Amino acid sequence: MWTDQPTTWSRPTGLTATLVFGDSITTTDRRTATASLATAETMFASTFGLHLPAIELQIVSSWSELAVLSGNDKYANWNEGGCSGLEDLFILVNRSCESAAEVGAHSLGRLLFSSIEVRPPHGEVWGASTWGIFILSPSPDAAHAAYIEDSRAVPCTLRQPAACDMRPIWYLWTTYLIDRFGAPLLAKFIANPTKTPDTYLEAFGIEIDLLLDEFERHRAVVAPPVGITGDRILISGPEALLEESRIREIVAEVEQFFSDEFDFPAGSLTWRVTSITGTTSNDCGWGSYAAVFVGPACLRAPHVYAHEYFHHMQSAWGTLTSNSYVATPEWELEGQAHYWDTLFRAKDDETIYESVRSGWVASAAMTSAPVLTDPALANSEHEAEYWLGALAAEMLASIAGKHAIRDWYAAKVAAYSGARDFEIAEQLGFQETYGMTLDEFYRQFAAWRADGFPPLDGGSATP
Repeated sequence: MWTDQPTTWSRPTGLTATLVFGDSITTTDRRTATASLATAETMFASTFGLHLPAIELQIVSSWSELAVLSGNDKYANWNEGGCSGLEDLFILVNRSCESAAEVGAHSLGRLLFSSIEVRPPHGEVWGASTWGIFILSPSPDAAHAAYIEDSRAVPCTLRQPAACDMRPIWYLWTTYLIDRFGAPLLAKFIANPTKTPDTYLEAFGIEIDLLLDEFERHRAVVAPPVGITGDRILISGPEALLEESRIREIVAEVEQFFSDEFDFPAGSLTWRVTSITGTTSNDCGWGSYAAVFVGPACLRAPHVYAHEYFHHMQSAWGTLTSNSYVATPEWELEGQAHYWDTLFRAKDDETIYESVRSGWVASAAMTSAPVLTDPALANSEHEAEYWLGALAAEMLASIAGKHAIRDWYAAKVAAYSGARDFEIAEQLGFQETYGMTLDEFYRQFAAWRADGFPPLDGGSATP
């Protein structure tokens, strides 16, 4: 089942997979990944009745390692921190992406995507892949519940997707089909090379229009959109409900702060705040495409609300389509959010910024601290992309003002529409916004760091 070398193995169900590991993947992680794939393959075959074709999956910890392992130079300069999508035939095992124990579940999504020639119109392939991933997760019920809550924040329907990110609805729709008709029948439908409205009738015995009507009634019961309930701040768990008044105050403060700073519309976003541990794999928070989530570990931390809200703003500024966004270096993504959550904390007390900043500078002085251009910055110790990125954000603020970050996103989006290349768009957008190349900025940042990060005009000022 496992060797130190790239491993090929066959299962009784008929799936043959080749796992090719990068040098950074430890012996323990290789064993875990191989066992994970075996478990996943068995579940997938028994649940869906599918025996997927053989495929090679490359397991690495960074884009630069993928470039070496695959022999494809296009990955060499990709931004660290981003994770591979279901369509990709490789997996990033690192702090930001999957663990070795999740390799099997995420492999299934890639295998399913690669095996379907014509995908059905309502996201069933993506939904089935995600459902399989959740089934194999440590907390499948919690993962399922979190996605159902995300679906409440989507105002669109399957008939009228408009500009919405429909992934939560695709998931809700797919699980509805699985619950009603069974996973094997859904798999047979997905594998059918003919994708017409009649295909639904042939597979499920009901016309698609009637099926969509029934689904909307189902959705209204199990996951009513926030527009129906009239409340966009979804609070769950006894402790969170006891703090409901304060939570709503924090949300209002955060939204007003960023409305004042960036004219970002307040009152337009759904929040999910819970004190229930294990609802997701992250019990602190994140700013997703559907809603800002804050969990029990950070329930009483207003700056976390600000941090995750800023991530949502980044997504809004960088949106290309309803489910794709411009590429962003990890130091910029997390660094800007940390910089601005610190400014939010300091809005009533200017000394807070300098106090937090002193911690950034002290961390940068550690002998083990990485450089800003380290390809593995997002996987280094001490979460350097946060504090080193915040110092980078401070320097950029001194060059073009604190609000220029919004202009950088706008410039990247405009550049990408012409170049259709994330790397080119990032470079062109940066130069247009800050009047220098990224390489020149990196040189200036390194020199500033060598001087011990002395204060810069315009960078660390409070709002």
